[in-house]
This record gives sequence, structure tokens and C-alpha cells, in this order.
Amino acid sequence: MKRTNPIGALIRGVLFAFAIALFMPSAANAHGSHVHGSHVHGSHGHCAQYAQLAETYQAKADNYLQQYNATHHYAYYYKYLCYAKKAAYYKKASESCSVLSTTYCNKYKILADKYKACANKYKVHVDKYLDAYNNTQVGWLKKVYYSYYLCFKKKYDYIMGFYNKYNSEYNTCEAQANPKGTLTGRVFNDADDSGDYTNGETGAVGIHITVTDSKNHVQSTISPDGRYVFNDVAAGEAQVVISVLPEHATLIDGSELSFSVNVVASQNNMAQDTGYTLPDAHPLTCPQSYTPLSMTVFTSGSNVSDNLRTKLNIPFTFRTRAISLRNVITSSDSHVNRPFEQFKIVALDPFGDVHSSTQYTRDINNATNQDEHSNLGSLHVNPAVTDILLVHRADPEYGDNIARENPVTFRGLCYRLYNF
Repeated sequence: MKRTNPIGALIRGVLFAFAIALFMPSAANAHGSHVHGSHVHGSHGHCAQYAQLAETYQAKADNYLQQYNATHHYAYYYKYLCYAKKAAYYKKASESCSVLSTTYCNKYKILADKYKACANKYKVHVDKYLDAYNNTQVGWLKKVYYSYYLCFKKKYDYIMGFYNKYNSEYNTCEAQANPKGTLTGRVFNDADDSGDYTNGETGAVGIHITVTDSKNHVQSTISPDGRYVFNDVAAGEAQVVISVLPEHATLIDGSELSFSVNVVASQNNMAQDTGYTLPDAHPLTCPQSYTPLSMTVFTSGSNVSDNLRTKLNIPFTFRTRAISLRNVITSSDSHVNRPFEQFKIVALDPFGDVHSSTQYTRDINNATNQDEHSNLGSLHVNPAVTDILLVHRADPEYGDNIARENPVTFRGLCYRLYNF
């Protein structure tokens, strides 16, 4: 039998224990710092810090370059080179950091998908035994099916718990590594030419809108009503491009077909409204001896809307006894048929009382065309009349006080004065 040297065994034992004490803590610490330390949880913060440092150093570099160009002192040029080098370093670090963060986030996604696939296998059995339980009338067999159902349901819920955990980790990680926001906007017919969207004005149908975000990710849509919503737009500067407007449309002042928007993460970011105007479909033409009066008066037509009453600049005098009103043009850009899209014309005395009134214009028939031509007959006046008003049917004082929306635009009329 081979004899064992007790001293040698003792020495080997001490060396083995020392090796464990030496290497195990450092290995555990290395593992902990890799998973829970700066590489994972700190990396997103570092990405933002690197990007900020790159921007700061680049600003300093640009400043020194301007001073060098102005003075040609090489001291400024050397400082420019120094800060430009730092800016390039931190820009590269920021880009690499973002890539690493995204890669790490994908690990959560892989785990989530793995557990979801496993849970789906159990779900098949859950559904099968639940269906069998519901469709059998044999008492002992129902118990068997129900016990199998509970068994697989327990396993399914257990696995789904892991899926929910890792899926939540992935969403949180992805939101930090690649912050995103929502971008919304509108392309509309600015019927009242105000520069702002007014309730009732119609959007452009079939307009193609494309958004390119700061990560060069492109999204596009064809809007059925002029409005557009883009989700998951990377934070930073996004470029919006709008296709050709409807035929004969003219952009209003301040609107653009291509513009940039600064997208803030986790917010609904509003793009600028893009407004346009359309020419009158039928120019105002008047019979001989009638004078044209062209105007654009839009109202959304509920009893709380603006422009329910508008003064008409018809130059009557104390000698005028009647005003003949022909070819009154009203229109609607909406394809939705609504009743009461109408105006009438009233004559007021100094106290605001109605001296006389015409009938209402034709109601807009959106199904056939977007313009209506009405002859309102004669408006009787006398020396007491001070104002001639265009009144929408929803007006609560001189109209019928209609609460629902009746969007309509007054385009103009032809008038003739009959004097004593």
C-alpha cells in the first residue's frame, strides 16, 4: 500500500484553500460588476453623458476655429485640434455605447421569446383539457380533465411569469437605450385663411406623409383625412415630408411641405399644421347692373361658433329702399352631408332689432357638389337701417339657434341698390 505523506497533504490543503479565497471573491465581483454594474445599468446614463461631452467639446472646438480664422494665431488652432479630437472620441464612445446597450437589451428579448414559446406549448394543453372538460357529461371523466387542466394551467402561469418579467426588462431597457416619442400633425384646407386650424375645416384626403427620425428610421402613411400619427419616433430631430397637395391648392403663409421637428422622448410631439387654400370652384359672376361682393366667411356652424354674424360692406344710403341679392355662393369642403349649412341676410336698426330679413340660402348638397348658388330676392330697408348682416342659421339671436355643427363658407354675392 502506498503511504501518504501527512505534511505534504497538509501543505496541499492550505494552498487549495488559499487559492479559493484568492480567486473566488474576485470572480464573483467581476461577475456582479458585469451584470449589475456600469455595463448594464450605467451604460444608458453613460451614453447620454458621452453624447453631451461630444457636443460640449465640439462647441469649444468650433469656437476656437472661429478665433483662429479671425486672428490666424496658431494657439487657437492647437486648442481647436485638441477639443475636436476629444469631441470625436466621445462621439464614437456614445455611438458604441448605444450599440452595446441595444445588444444587451436584445438578450432580454431572446429570453422573453424563449419563455413565451415554452408557455405556448403548455397553452395548447390548457385549451385542450378545458375544452374536453366543458364538452363531456361523464362525471369522473370531467374530474380527470379538470385535474389535467389545472396542472397545465399552473405550468403555463409559471412560465408566463418569466416571460412577463423579461419582456418588461426588455421594454425598460429598450426605452432607456433608444428613447422614442410620438409625432402627430395635420394637413387641412384653411377655409378662413387664418393660419390656424378651426373646428370644422376639412383635412386633405390621400396625402402621403413620410417621417425620417434621428436614427434614419423611415415611416410613412397615406392619410384619409389629413391627420397623421407616428409612434416610436426616435428622440431628436425628425424630418417630415408631405407629398403634393390637392390640385390647385396654395400653401398658406408659414406652412411648409418639408420641415423638421424636435421629438422629445415619451411625449406626444405636435408637428406644425400644414394649411392650404383652394380657389373658388365657380368664380363670382353677376348679371348686368349688379355689383359683385367677394368675401370668405367660414363658420363651423354651431351656436357657439365664431363668425355666425358678419357685417356686409354694401354701400346703401338713406335713399335706398331695397337691395336685390342674386347669385349668393355658399360652399363646403366636407363630404359629409349636414342640414342647415345656410346663411341669410338681415337688416338691423340702431337698436339691433331686425327690420327685415331674407330667406336662407340653399342647404349645401355635398353629394352632388360643394357649392350652392342662391337668389335671395330683395331685402327691404329704410333710413332707420344701420347694418346689413350675414347670419348663419345656428346664430342664437338672429338665426335658429342650432347647436350641432354646420360648417359652411360664404364666398360672395351680387347686389343691386334700388333708391328713391
